[in-house]
Amino acid sequence: GKGNPPKKPKKKKKQKKRDPTDGSGEKRKPGVARTCDVCDVTCSGDDAWFDHLKGKAHAKAERRVERDTGEGIGETGVGGAKPHNQNAPTFIGTDVSIRYADQVITPELNAVTTACVSELKRFQDRAYFKDQVKARMRRRLVFGLREVAKAVQLKKARAVVVAPNIEETNDAEGGLDDVVAKITAAARENGTPIVFALTRNKLGRIVGKRMRISALAILDQDGAVEQFREMLACAAAGRDAFRDEAEKKKDEAEKKAADAERASAKAEEAEFSGKDGENLGVQDTRRREESNPGAEPTP
Repeated sequence: GKGNPPKKPKKKKKQKKRDPTDGSGEKRKPGVARTCDVCDVTCSGDDAWFDHLKGKAHAKAERRVERDTGEGIGETGVGGAKPHNQNAPTFIGTDVSIRYADQVITPELNAVTTACVSELKRFQDRAYFKDQVKARMRRRLVFGLREVAKAVQLKKARAVVVAPNIEETNDAEGGLDDVVAKITAAARENGTPIVFALTRNKLGRIVGKRMRISALAILDQDGAVEQFREMLACAAAGRDAFRDEAEKKKDEAEKKAADAERASAKAEEAEFSGKDGENLGVQDTRRREESNPGAEPTP
């Protein structure tokens, strides 16, 4: 029989040429791995990176972060725009009361803490991409209350960063307050520095997680030694400021109590003086009436 006629080869569809600069003037470099801090997604190569930034999933994640934190997200997935909520609490200054903190938070402390943690996270991610096994064995930082508590108990933590806005709970043992109290108590007992800085949202964003993080522990400051020292120095200055403010408030309270006591003593003295004068007047009237019985009584 006759064979089937040969099939015509399918024409390959012409692919659209990608803009090598993506309109930004920066030429794409293939093979460079980048991690989106908003989506926690790693892209290999600039083509995949720019496609991800233009995608719906990234845009949706940005809107969610903006809604949760009130802060804008830049093109690279890192916070930097002006906050939408200008009245958001910053926990900065001596007037702020943090129930579990013995330290004043300053803008300088927040800035150097951000720089330190960001740099350590960058080194940790780079080591992870090179060799995951070795990176897990030598982590520079861990986050989450359970991981931080474990690191502090095993004396592996070089420092602990705790957010100042952990929700207050009425739970007894095992609640957030109980866990935070145990972490801070163990850290003080071990001599591990505690840094109260930033917020839960900001800590989560720095480590590239789409969640709020209450605390993190620095296990190895190699690669950010200078930032680490500056962070500890700022935290120490904050503790000194906290003690000074506590002493000032104590002196003011004692002064108010002394003033109130003096005012009360004067009032009692005046009251007794008035009663004594009244009694003397009554006695004088009685003596006059007794000496002159026919006289009209003195009003």
